[in-house]
Amino acid sequence: MFKKFVVFTFTVIFLSNALFVKAQTNSDGKIARLRFTLTDFRNPSNLRNRFGLLQFSPDGNLLAVSGTDRDIVIYDTETGKLTATVESQKVGLGKLGFNAFSFSPDGKFAVAQEENYSNLAIFDSTNGNLVKMIDGRGKAASAKRQFLAMMSKDTGGLEMIPVTADKVWNNILVSKNDGLFQIVDFQTGEVRHTLEHSSQPNATWDFVKLWFQAYTSIPIPFLLSSGRFSPNGEKIIIANGDKSPTLWDVETGKQIAKLQPQTDRVYLTIFSPDSRLIATSDVDGTTKIWNASDGKMISSFGSKKNKNFAAAWNSDGTAIVTLSPTADARVWDAQTGEMLFSFAGSLAANIEFSPDKKLLATIHRDNKKQLAQIWNAADGELIKTLPREKGEDRAYSLVWSPDGKMLVTASNGEVKIWSDTGEFMQTLENAVFPARFSADGKLLATGGKNDTGYVWQIGENRRE
Repeated sequence: MFKKFVVFTFTVIFLSNALFVKAQTNSDGKIARLRFTLTDFRNPSNLRNRFGLLQFSPDGNLLAVSGTDRDIVIYDTETGKLTATVESQKVGLGKLGFNAFSFSPDGKFAVAQEENYSNLAIFDSTNGNLVKMIDGRGKAASAKRQFLAMMSKDTGGLEMIPVTADKVWNNILVSKNDGLFQIVDFQTGEVRHTLEHSSQPNATWDFVKLWFQAYTSIPIPFLLSSGRFSPNGEKIIIANGDKSPTLWDVETGKQIAKLQPQTDRVYLTIFSPDSRLIATSDVDGTTKIWNASDGKMISSFGSKKNKNFAAAWNSDGTAIVTLSPTADARVWDAQTGEMLFSFAGSLAANIEFSPDKKLLATIHRDNKKQLAQIWNAADGELIKTLPREKGEDRAYSLVWSPDGKMLVTASNGEVKIWSDTGEFMQTLENAVFPARFSADGKLLATGGKNDTGYVWQIGENRRE
């Protein structure tokens, strides 16, 4: 009886996935059709950890991309027409570029952060007109930021990270320099609080260390965004490369704690989904878990010899996934620091949870016959291996559709679409890394060869 039940359950799951694929596939057998071409798109740098801008507005009506002249350009996704250009500051004979960009939650505004300073320019997202400027320049510009800006001129200012704001955009965090930050009211531009974070920068050492890590595939996603709001918007953690990250109360502007002791410089911090815990990773690979209410350390794991860099929390904040240049991705108990399990052969360059965090996609470290793997995130069981064809580039990024039914693998050679069960669906012609879905999952934007991007229609139904 039990055996019949198992067979019946498996059949139902298989048929439901098959029906989903059939419903989403066009009459010509393709799940995606080219909607329009991004003629002003500039491809990201060849450095694998440098991502260009490719971001949909929350409603999916606009798409912002890195422009060909270090500007930001915005497309209307219904017509495919270029509607706005956010111009970069001119420096000598060239342009400086931007290091951060975000749409406001209602999509009415676009906020861009300049490359060498932290000025935040707020624009009307529909036409690119400047609404206001939030001054981010302190009395003394950060030596580290100036050094990074100088080094980035040859790569086009393409480290596009999100603007540091709380979830509902009541507050934006502005970096005046390494040791001085301000919480600014988004609507009025008024400074609510000034946060004095002590700093001990060493620009040359920092850059050499981070450059080395870029080639060992360890991403530092929040490098140029020194601060981070908690998911509930009540706290801020600042970690700008010294050994003492500071924790702040947003409402009062008062410092809650310094997270000590740290064994080395810290750039990487991640709040748990419930905002109760903080994970920090120093540049030598030690990850520590802290109580966000008082800044006390809860657990610690990893070391200079056995590196572990925090990558992502599980859905309830009880465990965290780490990446390592010398070992598999691992899952740790946040309270005890005990390693629970690992994902065998996973590359320390990219992991991606499905939206419900039940599945985890990874890239294989050295198997040229495997493009990616899909795992059960709860116990590390391998569900499916995605085959890699002979001569095919290694995937640079993995992207789940918003409903978790599709996985996109993107490399410098091609972009492929797979089902959540690992079945191949389609190769997108001439498309390359990066790739992003709109929030409703009906559009997929990708890079393309020779500074050309593409927007693809997913499924047979046109957008309303």
